[in-house]
Amino acid sequence: MISGKRTSARRKGLKHPRPHAPAPLQSRQGETRKKETLLNVKTLKNRATAILLAAILLVGTGVVGLTALAAQTVTIQIANIPRGSDNQYSNKNWGHPELKLMNGWTVKVETYFTVKIMDNYDTGNVVYCLEPPSSLHTGDKLTQQGDTVNFFRSKFPWNGTLSGEWQRKLIAAILYHGYHGTCNLNTWVTQNSGGRAQLAKYWATQLLIWESIIGERDPNFNRINVPNGTVSVDGFVMDGNPIRSDIYNQMADIEKKVKAELLCPSFVNQNGGLSETFTLKYDTATKQYKTTVTDKNGVLSKWDFQGDGLTFTKNGNDLTITAAKPIDGTVEFRADHNVPTSAMVVWGDGTISKTGQGTQDVVAYGANLSEYFTAYAKAKTEEAPIGKLTLTKVDKDYPENKLTGGEFTVYDNPEKLKTLDESKCKKIGTMKEVEKGVYEMADLPIGAYFVVETKTPEGFLRDTSAHYAEITKAGETVVVYNDAESRAFLNEKSTTKPVTQPSTQPSTQPSTQPSTQPSTQPSTQPSTQPSTQPSTQPSTQPSTQPSTQPSTQPSTQPSTQPSTQPSTEPKTEPKTEPKTEPKTEPKTEPKTEPKTEPKTEPKTEPKTEPKTEPSTEPSTKPTTKPTTQPTVVPSSSTTTTTIRPSTTTTTRTTTTTTRTTARRAAPVNTGDESKTMLWAFVAAVAAGILGVLIFLRREQE
Repeated sequence: MISGKRTSARRKGLKHPRPHAPAPLQSRQGETRKKETLLNVKTLKNRATAILLAAILLVGTGVVGLTALAAQTVTIQIANIPRGSDNQYSNKNWGHPELKLMNGWTVKVETYFTVKIMDNYDTGNVVYCLEPPSSLHTGDKLTQQGDTVNFFRSKFPWNGTLSGEWQRKLIAAILYHGYHGTCNLNTWVTQNSGGRAQLAKYWATQLLIWESIIGERDPNFNRINVPNGTVSVDGFVMDGNPIRSDIYNQMADIEKKVKAELLCPSFVNQNGGLSETFTLKYDTATKQYKTTVTDKNGVLSKWDFQGDGLTFTKNGNDLTITAAKPIDGTVEFRADHNVPTSAMVVWGDGTISKTGQGTQDVVAYGANLSEYFTAYAKAKTEEAPIGKLTLTKVDKDYPENKLTGGEFTVYDNPEKLKTLDESKCKKIGTMKEVEKGVYEMADLPIGAYFVVETKTPEGFLRDTSAHYAEITKAGETVVVYNDAESRAFLNEKSTTKPVTQPSTQPSTQPSTQPSTQPSTQPSTQPSTQPSTQPSTQPSTQPSTQPSTQPSTQPSTQPSTQPSTQPSTEPKTEPKTEPKTEPKTEPKTEPKTEPKTEPKTEPKTEPKTEPKTEPSTEPSTKPTTKPTTQPTVVPSSSTTTTTIRPSTTTTTRTTTTTTRTTARRAAPVNTGDESKTMLWAFVAAVAAGILGVLIFLRREQE
């Protein structure tokens, strides 16, 4: 059924391929070959990259060409000395007795000496034992221990003389100057001078490595005396050994070469715990701390020095150490030397035994390289015979006010004179302002000085005296002052307070008060109270105030017929006789004239009636009933003496009342007009809306 459907589909001319149709066999094989080829190419690329990286790594670590050393494991081959062909084969002194070495190391009896070789007798490199008592046999397989730095630090701790790190450094130097490479056992016989020398050098190299391991060598590669009851490593060589002298000569030669590289200057030690401390003396000329040490070993030129806060200068075998500032306690400095040495490779079981348990660990020369060796010493500074001068400059009137911007010159006084003589006293500098008003000069040697003020802040007088000061002991701080009670340096102002104050404040006060008072007309009226009131309301309502006074007495009766007379007389006589009658009778109506003519006679009227009542209640009464009161004054006066003035007053009052009424009517009319305009606007809007509605209605019809 499925094939029938496919056939019908093909008959219909469908061009799309069958789903999941398998590819032809040849095509699949071709694709497989392509994938395999690509995979092989990638594999080859990866392998080539890995080989290239490994080669770069080997070149960087200096072990190129040592294919045997790159192995993870090696097979040890043992060769006994003497060889059967050696003329001294029958000599019984090639071995050694049982030995008890320092620091707990022990060695069993051996009747011969052995050479250890990696993998192959003819082509393998020689290796050296690290553990004197542990045994090793032909065919033993040893595992590479990796990083030799960590190996020695962890497996060979402090041996009483050297740390594990220093043991590693010395062994690397021994391998560099000792024997390394392959051996030709057929020539390593006593009758062959060349082979004899190589054999002696190999033996010497092994003994020096053991001396470094058990603690017989110090960091300078000097041999130390072994404790009582122990023997030194050279006990491995018996007195009757046929090549004994050759071995010792080779040891001396290697030792000399190693010391030449490792030997540090005589005043430093490669063991920091045994380093010496040097005291730096204060130099008054340079104001620094210095000391000079001499190298008795004659190797100073090979070493570089560094230390915090210190500088070093070499001159032959002399080293000058300098400190610019005092040292707090002591500081350690170091000497470094780039020593030619070797890279090492270690094989073994990773366990170290002083009594022979476990498998022997061995070390082999890897490649030539260089390494920094370090030695140490300490330095400190003496308490310098110096002190400092200090002073505090303050305002004499206000001692809490410290003065900045001053300058004080310091002169030396070698003869301790009591007065300054510039021909004998030399200027050495100026004091530094370390904070506001505080000046000082430090690092001054013990002795006498003069301090002179050469500059003072503006507005203060300079103290021209030369002040004597003396530093008598190291570290002393001497205070310079011109006032014994306060122990401060006082400065007096150049001007007194009465002179300075008028220049600041008095100039402003005369300009403010005198100028304001004349503007308010105080000079015309001696009294203070009238001067304030006239300045506020006299110009705006000159005729309202007189109307209040006349209306005080008649205000009870005129309230009945006030409107008849004001309309007749106020409009005819206000402009004709407002200014003539006040001059004729000023005493009868004194309150009406001060405000109508304040500028004509200001001095006469305030003296007669300086009362403040006219100015206090004029504004309230005119607003109540101004129009009714003026009209009653002529008709309701109780005395005949006030008839003429009352007529004039009535006229003026009526005029004033009319004006006041006009002012008050304006706001009322304005309000009515606003309301009228508002209603007109509303009517217009309503008419507009109505028109729109009518228009819309017609459109619908």
